[in-house]
Amino acid sequence: MNVFSNFIYKFYNIFFHNKVEKKLFEIFLLLKINKGEVLNIVDIGCFKGYFSKRLKKYFKDFNIKFYLFDPNPKSETYLNKEFIFENIAISNVKSETKKIFYFNKIYEGFGSSLKSTIANEKIYNFSRRMFFFQFKSKLFKKIIVNVKTLNYVIEKYKLKKIYILKIDAESSELQILLSGKKYLQRCVIIYLEISDLKTKWNSKFNKIYNLLNNLGFDLYFKKEIIEGSLFSKLKFADCIFVNRKFI
Repeated sequence: MNVFSNFIYKFYNIFFHNKVEKKLFEIFLLLKINKGEVLNIVDIGCFKGYFSKRLKKYFKDFNIKFYLFDPNPKSETYLNKEFIFENIAISNVKSETKKIFYFNKIYEGFGSSLKSTIANEKIYNFSRRMFFFQFKSKLFKKIIVNVKTLNYVIEKYKLKKIYILKIDAESSELQILLSGKKYLQRCVIIYLEISDLKTKWNSKFNKIYNLLNNLGFDLYFKKEIIEGSLFSKLKFADCIFVNRKFI
């Protein structure tokens, strides 16, 4: 990420991106917590760890443990040792494997995904290339990354309860949920950024809603990320689901 792109990303994070951390903490305060209990938070699609760093400030009086995951080859250099980090992608695969990852080399935090949905959206690519003065260079390149399942993550780290599962994987969110279906009921709060083409977004949302609702989760919060839809055929929205048995 060049200096200009890095500045834009920080500016966007401060002034435009939906700040759901406060909302998540408000929900958390409705729960009954055993004193001294370790609160596990799983951040899938962590990039530079902005979400976990902001959330940590709200949970400063609690015993929390963060587990961060991202296939971005640069992510580990952006994080400090306060988080457990693994450089992998998460998806619904039968066993550990390697897959093509569409990596936004200009603006790493947007569109980088196992799915090609955003990488192939022509209006999005053209408008963002113009914005970053990348008139000749393509935004995305293909790299090979390691892929494992959410089941693997939960089993490896022996996570008996996950207080917040955050998924921001640029159109791969349904595959990630399916890869951890066996253990999703261990989650208290699931926060997702759901993204897809506008023509497919409602269908994907309904699949995610039905999957989680059948597992005992209620939709608590939903807000569209308007700026993501500008000059593109894409739709983005933040959604928070809460496990009924923990309220």
